[in-house]
Amino acid sequence: MIGAGFWAPTQISGWQEIPGVTVVGVIDREFSRARKVSSLVGSVAYESIAEMVEKGKPDVLDIVTSPGSHLGVFQESLPFGLPIICQKPLADSFTEAREMVMLAEKAGVPLLVNENWRYQAPIQALAKSLEEGVIGQVKRARIQFSTSFPVFENQPFLAAIERFILADVGSHLFDTARFLFGEATEVYARVGKINPMISGEDIATVILKMTRCDWLTVELSYGCPWRGEAFPQTFFFVEGSLGILELKKDYRLITTTKKRRSETVVAPHLYDWVNPDYLVVHSSIVACQEALVADLRGEGRSGLRGSENLRSMALVEAAYESAQTGKPVLV
Repeated sequence: MIGAGFWAPTQISGWQEIPGVTVVGVIDREFSRARKVSSLVGSVAYESIAEMVEKGKPDVLDIVTSPGSHLGVFQESLPFGLPIICQKPLADSFTEAREMVMLAEKAGVPLLVNENWRYQAPIQALAKSLEEGVIGQVKRARIQFSTSFPVFENQPFLAAIERFILADVGSHLFDTARFLFGEATEVYARVGKINPMISGEDIATVILKMTRCDWLTVELSYGCPWRGEAFPQTFFFVEGSLGILELKKDYRLITTTKKRRSETVVAPHLYDWVNPDYLVVHSSIVACQEALVADLRGEGRSGLRGSENLRSMALVEAAYESAQTGKPVLV
């Protein structure tokens, strides 16, 4: 594991849940942090990637650093020829992400992205209902992530980045949109800022035309306190030719058709290491990592190869372009 910051202990806890997976080493630019995180699993802290590869003999390198460092860490890791897993977003920009994908392909090194949002248990259940055609052909949908959770307290670097909510949360939601509704062909976005103490945008509305959904609205906000705080849950409203699917607060999946209305609670698994404030996100890390392992072992496709995730990154870039020009962007 490369990086021992905020997400590293959670990533390690997720890996520990998977049979046959062991974290053999941790490095960080601050050696004391690497030593602290590695001690959680009786692992070894190293001072460089080269030392970790030579002595720890890992099968895979897992990059868990901040997005701005991903390209540099990736370039340092690539010569060792090991498969690389990288935290989302793949890079600070689409250009850097594309460079990473091209370099990996040229070197013949598998590059995968630890994009866990689509692996949340409630979202997986929603996807299954859509696949089974419960509400027929999807016509219109809405994805909503609105919260007043103090995310900057845990991750203060987010307050300083010029591109915030579309890059940070939007990358999650656009990937989920692709998972549920196919590829986007058109993007229109509007952004704004409520919190005067941050650099980037903290509110956005994006409308996308998808191959399996006529129109999809994605609403994102970190600046609006509202009754019934549900961070980090994401809500869905999907209208089809035969009915409606809703994913509401507390993981309630509601199906309404002319014939019936049903409600099921699809609660995430509560591992003993999960922070309750991040429950649905933390628990999905295990399912995501299981899919990544299966992909690397040739036992299934995760949908999270670098080249696939690049399509989600392209939507982030298109949304920023649309917000700047005030015009729809064809993808």
